Amino acid sequence: MEQINLETGILTENTILNPNPVFSAGSSIWGDNIISFGVCSSNFNAQYSKKLYKISPWGEWTELADMHVGLQTKGEVVYDGNFNSKLFETDVANRQSSNISWLVSSPITASSSDQVFLNFETKDGFNNGETLQVYLITNWTGDITTSTKTLLSANIASGSTAGYDANFTFSGNVPLTGDLSNFRIGFKYVGGYAPTPKTTTYQIDNVRVYKAKKF
Repeated sequence: MEQINLETGILTENTILNPNPVFSAGSSIWGDNIISFGVCSSNFNAQYSKKLYKISPWGEWTELADMHVGLQTKGEVVYDGNFNSKLFETDVANRQSSNISWLVSSPITASSSDQVFLNFETKDGFNNGETLQVYLITNWTGDITTSTKTLLSANIASGSTAGYDANFTFSGNVPLTGDLSNFRIGFKYVGGYAPTPKTTTYQIDNVRVYKAKKF
């Protein structure tokens, strides 16, 4: 990896090697770091890597939790000064019949006496089928497939078939019930190309989990 000083134009070759060499890995900017993810671990037999790494400005590679599935993907992580971050992911290699992606929050805690709500905003683009759902996740095992998931009822953007909606859609205030001693929020995207393509793009923003004020 090479680093360029944007003030001086000096090019420096970083001597720290990629701990997970792959073909055509995706990379994105997240704040001051580079995120490297996925793609082919073999150039000949379509074996895809689940590995996800953060690369610091000084070239240190830090391994993050594995992605839930290894696919040949490309993505873009965008960070702005308002701490709004968005992740875009597309399956570009083999147009699989089904492509499931999860975006899962960090753990959140609340007491049994709290009234807890979730709200967020979404924007859809080139919508050819509703593919986004939001879940309350409890009994987290480290594996989304074995954790307890409850589908939540929320307003999610829809109908923008010819481009992107000009405005975000508010989810409404979604009540969270049950055992909230340790929970997460998960957004599930189900796309794919069979029997008919569902490749809608979504942006998720301003996710809030809050407690109702007690009087």
